[in-house]
Amino acid sequence: MEPAGRVVGLVCFTQAVTNAPPWVEPITGRAHVAAMFSHPDRWREGIASAMLAEAERAMHATGYVEAQLWTPEQAPARRFYEAQDWVPDGRRQWLEDLSLPIVAYVKSL
Repeated sequence: MEPAGRVVGLVCFTQAVTNAPPWVEPITGRAHVAAMFSHPDRWREGIASAMLAEAERAMHATGYVEAQLWTPEQAPARRFYEAQDWVPDGRRQWLEDLSLPIVAYVKSL
């Protein structure tokens, strides 16, 4: 948050789960980065890197040994995640509501 109170980014994580219908099961030892955003006015200032690094420390401190996230297949963010040592793991999904292909990334904590 800036001194004036404007939020410039956020990251949050939760327990990773399978998405195999008809049930959802936790994936032991794996966290899921549910959201990662930084304000475009503040890109390239290290804010997103610092937030993600802090989230990774918190996930590890919580007992997770690895993490995953999903991002749009054509997103510029993919370069950012790869620069932070996240690796695409080959999983792909189609988000029907958004007509958008997404890809999964993982990282050991």
